Amino acid sequence: MTTAYALVQNSTNDRYIIYPPPALAVETGRLRDGTLVLLAPIRTSEAELLQEFVRALSPGSRYRRFFSTLAELSPTMLARATQSNPRQHLGLLAKTVVNGAVRVIG
Repeated sequence: MTTAYALVQNSTNDRYIIYPPPALAVETGRLRDGTLVLLAPIRTSEAELLQEFVRALSPGSRYRRFFSTLAELSPTMLARATQSNPRQHLGLLAKTVVNGAVRVIG
């Protein structure tokens, strides 16, 4: 599936919108070890999965991602990542299933 970005002209500024709508932008793949991975837009219901992912990162990984030594996402950061306007911002999660539970890997 191809995702395209269209430049929209309006009176206040130029901006990009994402097409196709994020609900349709789902890809699957396999890791070298054969693990199936799903790459899909983040949903509001996956906030806790994202928070668990961030908590499990090493301090160095968190610093390189957020330029800070935060231990977890603040409520504001979590809401911004999971409750965005899909026409202007697309947050993706790479997920897999481990022992019957969904796990975020990226």
